[in-house]
Amino acid sequence: MSRVALNVDSYEGNDTPSVEIARFVVLYGKASTRKHKIWEGDGILVCYGDCAVLKSEDERDVICRSSAVKNLDQLDEDRTINIGSWSVQIQKRIPTTSSESMKTSSGIQNPPPSALRHLNTRDPMRIPETATMKRANNGMSEENLLAPRPPPKKRPSFVPPLIGSTTSSDGTTTISIEEKTPPFVLNEEDILQRKTTSAICVDSRFSRHLRDHQKDGIKFLFQRLKGETGGAILADDMGLGKSIQTMAATWALLRGSRPPASQIASSCLIVVPSSLVNNWKAEFDKWYRMMRFPAVIALTARDISTYQSTVKSMPYLIISYDLAQRHAEKLEMCRFDVLVCDEGHKLKNLDGRLRKTRSKSGFGT
Repeated sequence: MSRVALNVDSYEGNDTPSVEIARFVVLYGKASTRKHKIWEGDGILVCYGDCAVLKSEDERDVICRSSAVKNLDQLDEDRTINIGSWSVQIQKRIPTTSSESMKTSSGIQNPPPSALRHLNTRDPMRIPETATMKRANNGMSEENLLAPRPPPKKRPSFVPPLIGSTTSSDGTTTISIEEKTPPFVLNEEDILQRKTTSAICVDSRFSRHLRDHQKDGIKFLFQRLKGETGGAILADDMGLGKSIQTMAATWALLRGSRPPASQIASSCLIVVPSSLVNNWKAEFDKWYRMMRFPAVIALTARDISTYQSTVKSMPYLIISYDLAQRHAEKLEMCRFDVLVCDEGHKLKNLDGRLRKTRSKSGFGT
């Protein structure tokens, strides 16, 4: 991401902007000195002759105004500028609305005013055309007009995109819900080799949003964790979706098997730094907002005891490293099939306290 120094000051012009000269699709967020900025959403940057206006994606809300942007030729893709208290990253340039206003909805340019005046001018020597003459010119007779009209065709009932309907031979219509995306099967090789007949799939709430590298990461984690002594290190760069890969892979182990096959795992412990406990809670809120929250957030020793009685409906336990050290004895009483360590570099010291606590939990070294 590169930056370019452009003259953008606070807005002091008129409320009514001048002619629109440029328009850009942008990402916007609060201005900061961070290397990796956090963007709040998509927007539209409209440049006028005397000001620049940052609007929301649907152009209903005005987010910020500033004075005119002078060096428009330097606004290439991925360039970042500051407008007031907001940082804006240019995505692409789009046509202005003023260039399209000269065209009608059918794509034909409006005729000049002189042509309009000519069309509206009435010839005083011209005889007005009666309704009978119009019908004769259109090939319609009085008999055709008096004939009964056929009944209007019945419109088919609306069917939502995710619901399909099938009609049988006796006229009965059956409505069934169809999957929008094909299932993401993790044990496809085992099925092809006839080692099993039960498919283990990634939940559709994840699979419809996954990118190719995230699918590869989930397959890698599943293949490494489906055994009793397996393990893996997921070391993607920041922002590539390690959290969703972890949740999708562990949820497939916990709930991915189709009946009558049994699940591979029944519980999962997620150990994270204290500063990331709320981040993990927010991730679970995002992906499980339409169903029961599947995790217990351990803030006290009592929460660990609560997890023991709710593990069937809430298989995840999220706990900080500090709390796990203080209550290692209580964690030993719980049986965990899967262990996730966020910021795993904290365990690199073989003689460290965290490494010893992890060994006592029954997962080995």
